Amino acid sequence: MRSLRGAHGCLQERRWTPGEEESRGGGLGPPHEQSAGSVCLLENAPVQCGAFCSSLLHPVYDHNFKMQRQWVETQERLGRMENQLLAIQKALADVKLSPDVPEDVKSNVTVGKFEAINSRQFYIGKKNLQDWNTSVDTCLQMGGYLASFQSQEEFELVKAKLNSQDSYWLGIHNQDNNNTFTSVSTGQPAKFIELPAYIFHNCSKSSCFVLLHAGKMKISESHKKANYICQADDL
Repeated sequence: MRSLRGAHGCLQERRWTPGEEESRGGGLGPPHEQSAGSVCLLENAPVQCGAFCSSLLHPVYDHNFKMQRQWVETQERLGRMENQLLAIQKALADVKLSPDVPEDVKSNVTVGKFEAINSRQFYIGKKNLQDWNTSVDTCLQMGGYLASFQSQEEFELVKAKLNSQDSYWLGIHNQDNNNTFTSVSTGQPAKFIELPAYIFHNCSKSSCFVLLHAGKMKISESHKKANYICQADDL
């Protein structure tokens, strides 16, 4: 039997037949060796086993690194989603009113009802047909007034959002029979009105209320049922 040191410091035992033992002579090994087994003697465990253990654990290290990277990426995605959700919630909660709208009106405006048209805020009521007085009350309950316009441009922008087949009450009226059409929001003469000249003469004898129909301002009696347009400010 002969002990040989192999790679990594392991000792291996070799056995020969009796005839081979006799023929070894001067310590020379026989032409054929039979292995009887091996024993690994660790003289320096960290050095001898380090590379071997590392090779076995390498897939585990790779898997852990991959999972850690996925976890970080997931946390980043969740962070972005949370920021987006907060932004959406803020946008839904805010009522973006014109800077010209008084603070007392802003605090009373029904959230989400009014929309920005030009530099002002309007609400177009389309669900319930109402007479003129009820329309005035509805807009007041929303924190605004039955609408009137500041200019031709503003009138055209609002008109573009209406159904030309429907009628819409405006906050312009003549109840004093004095040829002057007054704005509900200011109690002063309306800044913009587009009516034929003869209308002013007719309204000097009876009360007139202005509505929009087919893209034009017209007059009607206050009991007529129509849609309505509210404004958020008191201009």
